[in-house]
Amino acid sequence: MRVFIKGTEEDFSSGRSDWSVVKEIRRYGGKVKFVPELHAKVYVVDRREALICSANLPRSGLDFGYEAGIWTCNPSILKEVCGFVERLSG
Repeated sequence: MRVFIKGTEEDFSSGRSDWSVVKEIRRYGGKVKFVPELHAKVYVVDRREALICSANLPRSGLDFGYEAGIWTCNPSILKEVCGFVERLSG
């Protein structure tokens, strides 16, 4: 599991952002990459399906307010989405 988070590691380690999120991802073997300019919410599962939406993953992002998005298994869309994620990995 790779998770891209908006901000810098310093934002989280200094307490400006919630470090517990990073610790939880790492506890389950996930890798965290900090991307200061990130605003996108893209969730990809096994390169076979993707959710592109306005919802933040933490519970507060899912429980309050209306969110919108699209879930897809379309191979051509997945190719584009996976390319975007790979560019973030760079």
